[in-house]
Amino acid sequence: MRSRKVIYLFLFLLAPLETIRCQGIRIISRSFFFTVLLITGLMFFLTGQGSGGGGSSSGSNNPPAPQSPSVTTNPADNITSTSARLNGTVNPNGADTDVYFEYGISTTPVTYPISTTPQAIGNGTSDVVVTATIGSLSSNSVYNFRCVATNAEGTIYGINQTFRNWSETISVKIPLGPPTSSITLSGSAWRAMAGTPSYICPDGDLVSTGNDFIYATRGGNTSTFWRYSISLNKWTPMAPTPLLYWVGAILCYPGSGDFIYMLGGDPTANFWRYSISLNRWTAMADTPATVYGGGALVSMGGDFIYALRGNNTTNFWRYSISLN
Repeated sequence: MRSRKVIYLFLFLLAPLETIRCQGIRIISRSFFFTVLLITGLMFFLTGQGSGGGGSSSGSNNPPAPQSPSVTTNPADNITSTSARLNGTVNPNGADTDVYFEYGISTTPVTYPISTTPQAIGNGTSDVVVTATIGSLSSNSVYNFRCVATNAEGTIYGINQTFRNWSETISVKIPLGPPTSSITLSGSAWRAMAGTPSYICPDGDLVSTGNDFIYATRGGNTSTFWRYSISLNKWTPMAPTPLLYWVGAILCYPGSGDFIYMLGGDPTANFWRYSISLNRWTAMADTPATVYGGGALVSMGGDFIYALRGNNTTNFWRYSISLN
């Protein structure tokens, strides 16, 4: 760029000359130099000034201008009766950024009366995970919280999240036997879920199929069979068993496939298979002898189910699913 400007300057200085002679012969006139002057001035404007005057590139390597931060409020974890850890993700977007959390007991409208100590996370352009542990919470309460980030370009508030901190001791009524009976459950490790549609008799049983559902028998000389949805916390009556069952009526799921297997229980040799997709029971090959209280089933996956006969016996059997 500098060499071009020198040439333009040289031509400009020559422009006032009336002629240039070579060995006594006139070879260039004044009008020619005026034309050159006009052209060089135009070129200087278009190339010299238009390029920024410094001869450098158009600035494609310059860093992007700082922006206000990007903020995401993530769910809380490590929740106890008096404390919790709040989580968020923040991108400073090129400006020095401070992050903090606002929180408070749930109200309508939502308010955030308490703030955590701000944390400086720098001026990078990548996501940064931020956390803050809060304490002195009121037990068994619902809390609102959000992540907040601020820099010179602005303050951004993340969306609201909620959590509930259960009390260390809770008392719930759980049906046990006849509807008039109950027990008291204490401790934050246990939670009361939706109760079964009717009370459970001796030898009611549960089995999980590894997805959203748990299947249950009521026990006690009934044919009742239910399905529980974990996501909905809801019980649904399913097809009843072919015959009444009693103690020793045990469920087993072999780890995959469409079928749940069940011993008919004391004092029968009944062995049934339930189709999950069809909601239908089918009688399978009877056990070698009647099963009593203490009967049990287990599967390690694959083709075999193992069974105990129960009731003061030493009988132990293996059932082949493929051979029935």
